[in-house]
Amino acid sequence: RALFDSLIDLAVCTRQAPGMRGVLLMRENLYLSAPEGHPLARRESVSFEDLDGETFLLFGGIGFWGDMHRHARMVVQEDREVWRQLMRTTRMLGFSSDAPVLMRPDVAGAAAEGEGQVRRVFVPIRDAEAHATFYLCAREDQTGGGGLADSVMGLVGRL
Repeated sequence: RALFDSLIDLAVCTRQAPGMRGVLLMRENLYLSAPEGHPLARRESVSFEDLDGETFLLFGGIGFWGDMHRHARMVVQEDREVWRQLMRTTRMLGFSSDAPVLMRPDVAGAAAEGEGQVRRVFVPIRDAEAHATFYLCAREDQTGGGGLADSVMGLVGRL
């Protein structure tokens, strides 16, 4: 809304709206993070329906992904470092992403080497809602004049 109201020049959006110009920023896919040996860890993929009734450890700052599945129980941890430690040492289910900034080796399966560390398996979630495309967006009337929005969008578009 702030972009439409001219309070900001650029925004990261999950869709392009009329009156907006967008440049593809990235695609992100959500995965189930299951401890080895969990029945869901043996599957090639899962659906949100498969997750009904399960309990998950969720990082509170996960963004809009936190609203994706409403039929599971969520234990929310707001402190990122505490969440990471819990994901390494508990057998609770969790979610992960293939976004480079989120797929951290310290909570990934291969990094679980020490005593008490839980090895995790990442299972793709096949529902359409588990896949997002992000765009860097600006209002059309703010682009084309060579200003800041044009410069930044041009840089992102060349990546």
